[in-house]
Amino acid sequence: MSDRLAELRRQRALVQTHLAWLDAEIARAAGATTTTLPPAAPAPTVAVPSAALPAVPATEDPPRMTPVADTILEEYRVPEASLKNDVRKGCLLYFAAALAAVAAGVVVLYFLFRAAR
Repeated sequence: MSDRLAELRRQRALVQTHLAWLDAEIARAAGATTTTLPPAAPAPTVAVPSAALPAVPATEDPPRMTPVADTILEEYRVPEASLKNDVRKGCLLYFAAALAAVAAGVVVLYFLFRAAR
C-alpha cells in the first residue's frame, strides 16, 4: 500500500470522527436527550510513526461562552449598516490612492522621457 493511499484513508477516518462529533453536537443543540452516534468506519491500520501524525482533538465539549463574554461582545458589536458604509468608504479611499499613484507615475515618466529627448 502506498503512502498516499494510507494518508488518504487516515484523513477519511479523521473526517468521519469529526462528522460523528458534529452530529452529536447538533443533536444536543436540538434538545435530543439521547444521542446515538453512527458506527464509525474502522481506522486503517497503517505503520506510520506517531511523531508524523498530528494530534487528534479530543471529543470533549468546547468551552461555552459566559454571560460576561456575551456582554463584552455586545459592547463592541458594530451595526451591519455602519459596517457596510465603512467598507465602502475604505474601498473608495484605496481607489483614490491607487489612482493618485498611477497619475504620479505617469507624470514622472513624462518628465523622464521629455528630458531624454
